[in-house]
This record gives sequence, C-alpha cells and structure tokens, in this order.
Amino acid sequence: MIKKKKICIVVSSEMTIKTFLLDHLKLLCIEYDVFIVTGTNCQYLHNDYKLDISVIKIPIDRNINIGRDFLSLIRLFLVFKKNKFDLIHSITPKAGLLSMIAGYISRIPVRIHIFTGQIWAQKKNIIRMMLQYIDRLIVFFSTNILADSESQMEFIIKEKIVAPNKISVLANGSISGVNLQRFAHNDSARKIVRQKLNISNKDIVFLFIGRLKHDKGILDLCTAFKKNFSARDNVHLLIVGPDEEKIVDVINKLDIKKEKLHLIPYAEKPEKYMVSADILCLPSYREGFGNVIIEAASCRLPSIGSRIYGITDAILEYETGLLHAPGDISALGSLMEKLYLNEELRNSMGQAAYERAKASFSSNKVTAAWLDYYATLI
Repeated sequence: MIKKKKICIVVSSEMTIKTFLLDHLKLLCIEYDVFIVTGTNCQYLHNDYKLDISVIKIPIDRNINIGRDFLSLIRLFLVFKKNKFDLIHSITPKAGLLSMIAGYISRIPVRIHIFTGQIWAQKKNIIRMMLQYIDRLIVFFSTNILADSESQMEFIIKEKIVAPNKISVLANGSISGVNLQRFAHNDSARKIVRQKLNISNKDIVFLFIGRLKHDKGILDLCTAFKKNFSARDNVHLLIVGPDEEKIVDVINKLDIKKEKLHLIPYAEKPEKYMVSADILCLPSYREGFGNVIIEAASCRLPSIGSRIYGITDAILEYETGLLHAPGDISALGSLMEKLYLNEELRNSMGQAAYERAKASFSSNKVTAAWLDYYATLI
C-alpha cells in the first residue's frame, strides 16, 4: 500500500473551514493524509461529514497579541517538526504569517499561502506600510503564493508584495467556487423564509450576506436604502451576518422602518436567504474575490458591487450585475433603484449570472484545480 503524502491546512477560525473548505476537504482526504490546525476541535468534520481528518487545536488570534502569537508560533513549529508534513497551506493573514515562519524553520518543503484580500488596501501611511511588510514576510517564508482572483494578483504584484513568478490563481478564481446543488433557486424555500420575515412574495428584497464590518460598506448600503426606498412599502433590506464591530447599533440609529429592515445575526445555511432575495449587494471597500456573489449567482440573483479588485472578477458589469465606485452612496442608490424598477433586467442578469457560475466557478472545478496544483508541488 502506497503511503499517502501528509498535508496540513492552517486557519485562524473554523468558520473559514465551514465557509470555504468543506467541498475541498471531502476529496483531499481521499488523496492525502489531511491535518487541520485551528483554534477549535471541529468535531462536526468527524460527526457530521465522517471525514478522516486529524484536527490539531492551536488558537491563532486574528488580532495582534505578541505573547499569544509567539506561543502559537512555537506550537506550530513543534507540530510541523513532529509530523514532517509534505505540504502546509495557510489561509488568512495571521495564520499565514505564523505558519509560514514555523514551516520555514521546520523545513517543510512546500509552504503555500493564499491571499483572500488585503487589509491594508484602504489604509494609509505607516499602518499601510506595516501591514504590507507583514504580507511581504508571508511571501518570503512561503514557497508558493495563491490569490483568489486575477485582479487581486495584479494588485499585489503592482504593490511589489510578491514577484509574478511566485503567485498563481487556480481555475478562474475563488477560494472555493460554488456548490451548484446547495446554492440553487428554490421556490418553496423562498416562500418559507419570506413568510417568517413577513415579506410578501411580490416585494423586492435587497440582500447583504457577510461579516458586518465598516470596510464591507454595510453602512453605505443602509444609507442608500433609506434614502431611496423609505417611502416604498414593497421593498426590504435583508442583512445576514455576524456583527464584528457593533455595526447594528449604528444601523439602528439610521431609523429605517423595522418592517423593512431584517437583521439575521448568523446563518448556517445562507443559501436559504439567497433564494428568498432578488438582488445581492456587496458595496465593499476591499475584497479578495467576493465568493458570496457567485453563490448568489448560482441562485439566479444579479449583484450590485463596488468597482474594486476581486469584485470585478465576480461581476461582469452590465451582464451579471452592476458596479459603482466604492463609497459612492448616491451611485449605489441609483443602481439599486435601476434594478428595483426593471424586473426584466433583474431576470436577465440573474440568468446570465447563473450560467456564468455554472460554467466557470463550480466547486468541482475549483477542487480539481486544488488537487492538480498540489500534485504538481508534492
């Protein structure tokens, strides 16, 4: 029997596993002896999905904490040294920095990090320089770098974070692609969710799904919604995601009518909210790809997004959705108004978005690219 190669995926949060990696892991653990390092035990991988994966619990804080970060670095080094992995693969900045350093010191032969957006993209002066330096350290200690979109790759090459010969994009982009069976139009689910939220089947629903953070443009969206739709009773704003910066307190101060604003703090199955909506909005200030856009596309939703790297890969302007300048609340409101008024345009863009998601971004296609990429490196 041929001994399987050993790979280790390092993430700061198990949410990354649930959101992006499950479809990949199902096939990876057939080909490889798979380990995951994260801050929790991830029992659901064994109990719910029956995956033959070893989970090593090492807390990795998302925020800087020199003492805890050093301890995590030491623990990662010891784990890597003991297990002698053939490949390690990190996702998210802190996990990337610590695991690439630990992997370099412990002489792991293949060390991959994937960039999913740059937190310094909207920063200025010394903060921007410091955060860029951290990304350059990740690149230095890695052997291979991935980006989850072509435009993100071009951006970080232009910023001299990574050399062109060290970075790649798998398939057509996206860290995970979209599960076309899970994210699919469903009239029954649409009616159920709308009944629970007291939304008529004929009403128009704008949807935001993601972490509630200032740089996601969520306050821009709420402001545009209030300005353009306060006097219309047949339109709603549905916001789904964890509040990481007490954004809900600010949203409530905007005084949007309660019957028109629906806040869902967390969703194990975001797809049921997608099928209940009509238009996805992602007015983000930074985004590696905008995976939620192609998930919504698989549910036949058009999208409105900001014209930034990452999102411009997920939305084909005037074909699958519409784009506006980041931070331009007036333009955002105008695009929302345009799709609200034009049912034919909504439907045609939604269908085009679905066809593109199916052809270019299926999770099967992205997982196959991951497997091929690993095979070329190990």
